[in-house]
Amino acid sequence: MPMDPDAGVWGALLGACKIHNDVEIGKLAAYHLFKLEPKAAVSYVAMANIYAAEGEWEDVAKVRAMMKGNRLRKSPGQSSVEANGKIHAFTVEDRSHPEELLIYEVLDGLALHFKGVGLEFYDTYILD
Repeated sequence: MPMDPDAGVWGALLGACKIHNDVEIGKLAAYHLFKLEPKAAVSYVAMANIYAAEGEWEDVAKVRAMMKGNRLRKSPGQSSVEANGKIHAFTVEDRSHPEELLIYEVLDGLALHFKGVGLEFYDTYILD
């Protein structure tokens, strides 16, 4: 590159490492991101997820300890769905939507359907 990589470049590389489960290059990208943006929780979370995908739980704990030491918190995930021209936003573990019971009933049905045809469905959306 004709210039030094910035946080955007290192972040893109870390994201690619997450997709391709490349721990070694991920560590390099995370190292630079931690130096450039020590308060950006997303970099720590991405690296912890890379370690977790490889079953490297001690390293996951180290990254989480770094986050705690830097007083960083991960923002909760959010999804949105458009239905009948209206956008509905959902935050992880938020059960305040007025149609909550119907929504999770449908999601449970989808999960069962996907299981039946051999596809995975993220069970974080399924009510216990």
